Amino acid sequence: MIMKNRFTYAIVVFFLSLSISYMAWALPWEKYVFLSMQPGSRADFTKITVEPAFYLGTADENTRGDFANKLEQITKQHNVAVYVSYVDTGRPESVVMDPEHVLSWMPKNPQKNIVYPFRGMYAEDKICDKIENRFFPPGYVCGESLVKEASVEDKRIQYARLWDENLPLVYGSYVITTSDVSVVKEVVHAFEDYFAVRVSSQIHDSFISFLKKEPIFSIGTFFLLASVVMSIVFFTVNFLRTSHSLYLAWVSGSSKTKLIINDVKDIFIFLFVSSLLAAIVVASLPFVVSLSTPVISWWDVFVWGWCASFFISFLLFFVVDVVGVFRVVRKWEYA
Repeated sequence: MIMKNRFTYAIVVFFLSLSISYMAWALPWEKYVFLSMQPGSRADFTKITVEPAFYLGTADENTRGDFANKLEQITKQHNVAVYVSYVDTGRPESVVMDPEHVLSWMPKNPQKNIVYPFRGMYAEDKICDKIENRFFPPGYVCGESLVKEASVEDKRIQYARLWDENLPLVYGSYVITTSDVSVVKEVVHAFEDYFAVRVSSQIHDSFISFLKKEPIFSIGTFFLLASVVMSIVFFTVNFLRTSHSLYLAWVSGSSKTKLIINDVKDIFIFLFVSSLLAAIVVASLPFVVSLSTPVISWWDVFVWGWCASFFISFLLFFVVDVVGVFRVVRKWEYA
């Protein structure tokens, strides 16, 4: 039944395997990002993005100091922390406002004028060996390494330090260690009151809500569902078009089980090779390699993608084939 359409099957299975391999990488990657952004043991947090509304020049020191005091007041009042998880410009740092010691990955008694490198990052291995470094603010020195190297979203960020009153406004993403809407509004209003910025927020109270707002996952889910539906339609139509060959085998004495086994033998090699090639393609995509390194190795992405795409592709074909064989044979038996 299958051998007449071997090339078409290979193409269909390849594109189906592409979407499956992509999701096999995207799901654990998003889980890693979600866990890395969790403040300590909390599962809920809010991510806000600060962007310039228009240019008004650099805020003076009084504005910076007033904003830092306001932010410290909010964090103390509501027992929360605020830290930079992604920056577009400036030094490779995560700046932390945590007067109540909410963040478990920060030292118990952090000091000003000290940077805390993330363990395993370049800052710990190379930068801190030097007495002076241009990446650090003036007057800062290296402190102990942070045990949670995944506490920020951007892998370019090498170290964390405490917020100070002279800190210029950093555009990018911030994490607030709460999903309380009223607290989030206070922090957002503080940014908008002191700086000419546009602030957007995303509240994450569970991994599912986090996934819904992540484009990497949502786009992948759309293509996965579309490819699954189209593959099922293709398998079904192709089965119906070639069912006459099944009829000849059945009247020759083949059982239902033997018919299914023969079909599986025909498609197995195409599933194997197409899923293998798709997994290699996905694991080698530049943006997948860039995001995954050094968190997930190329080999892990390849193995997850290959296993998932082969299993799901085989399962889809097997279900369609079993249902089809039993239905047509039953129809012939009562004819």
